[in-house]
Amino acid sequence: MISNIIGYLICGVIWNVILDVVSYSTDSKHKLNEYEKIFSIVFWPLTLFIFVYHFIKTYFNGSD
Repeated sequence: MISNIIGYLICGVIWNVILDVVSYSTDSKHKLNEYEKIFSIVFWPLTLFIFVYHFIKTYFNGSD
């Protein structure tokens, strides 16, 4: 049980690192603050879905 929780949180941390790398490599003006990073770690499947949705939407429709 505890190993599942730790694995889940490690996936969240890895996802958060990926988001940071993407935001810094693209010089995005939208960077996550501490609270948003904690939310992103705990609810990483939701934030992954939102990221993929908006990435695909922007890729096919252009910039908003």
